[in-house]
Amino acid sequence: MGGRRDARRLALARFISMAGSGAASIALAAELWFRTGNAVWVAAAALSTSLVAGLLTPFAGALVDRSDRRRVMIASDSLAGAVFCALAVAVYLEAPPLLLVLLAGTAAVCETPFIPASRAAVPNLVSDEDLPWANALIAQVGGISIMLGPVIGGALAGGIGAPAALAVNAVSFAGSLWLVTSIRGSFGERPCGMARERGAVREGFRFVASDRLLRAVIASGFVAFIGVGFVIAANPALADLLGAGAMGLGLMSACWGVGVVVGARISPALLRGDRLVSWAVAGFALQGAAHLLVWRLPDLASILVAVAIGGLGGGIADPARQTLIQRRSPDAVRGRVFATMEAVGWTSFAISLIAAGALVERVGIRPSYLISGTLFMLGTLLMVVLARPRGLRSPAPPVAAADGA
Repeated sequence: MGGRRDARRLALARFISMAGSGAASIALAAELWFRTGNAVWVAAAALSTSLVAGLLTPFAGALVDRSDRRRVMIASDSLAGAVFCALAVAVYLEAPPLLLVLLAGTAAVCETPFIPASRAAVPNLVSDEDLPWANALIAQVGGISIMLGPVIGGALAGGIGAPAALAVNAVSFAGSLWLVTSIRGSFGERPCGMARERGAVREGFRFVASDRLLRAVIASGFVAFIGVGFVIAANPALADLLGAGAMGLGLMSACWGVGVVVGARISPALLRGDRLVSWAVAGFALQGAAHLLVWRLPDLASILVAVAIGGLGGGIADPARQTLIQRRSPDAVRGRVFATMEAVGWTSFAISLIAAGALVERVGIRPSYLISGTLFMLGTLLMVVLARPRGLRSPAPPVAAADGA
């Protein structure tokens, strides 16, 4: 029971920080738009965080594996909270947009180590049997944060102002920090001399390159997630085209979050066997199908159903991918393996934002969903090809057996 209790506290810490950051991103975007009337500054804030995460995550993974993971997470929360305090003050004092973007990027630097540290710690906190349950729980709170974070951010920014919304996010990091310190279980065991290890940053990439299934799930994610930027860029225009406005845009985000929660809720039962890659494939395919449906569906109600189906696929795929990585990565490099996945994902997201900015207006709103759906289907096909038929059944290798709690 202790392992499940610790996993719940870790999941709650993730929820508090993710929901707070989601609210802060909406508040900052609204402030930049209100201040400048230029979408370039809004995109610059989003791009600064994704580029920072993509570039620094491999170094964060090395830090995670060579240091006490609990202390890394505490330091990450403490520094991020301090930067968001500074950002709140800067917004209140009407600092130049460039300074706001730079502070947002600095906050991303501070937040970057938290995710690989928390994901690497999960197999040390729970038994191997409970891994799908723990990853599904974390995916559920991620879906809930997707639903609530933007709503909270919009309400706070509109009701009490962007500075207060950013300050609330700073406080959320304090709550996350308290929960991390309350976890009693071990966050990981590192061999002596790890701090002197050479080539530490590259080791995560090397380990992924040496494992066929890890290559399959990470490389396929890179291709599929390039489509995400097209959806982000096209959603506001689609909601406006349908006459739904901001309410319709909020409903689309909420329905995706609902789908993620439902998918994550049922995923422990699906992931009990050895078909982790198969369910990751199914989840990617559902997301691709959802985007292809949005391309053709005529009204908001049917589109919301399709969006929920896409979220369902995400809620299934994410726990499957997390559990596979945790089971196939020894504790000594697990943080760097997760950092590799995060770096690939953030790089893909940055590429998608740049591509969407250049192409969405040229190709049109509806065709943007066709592009996104096609990329997800290509990622799905790539996962199948790289894993090969035998890889669709993926029992955990003996190397990770010692890492369970």
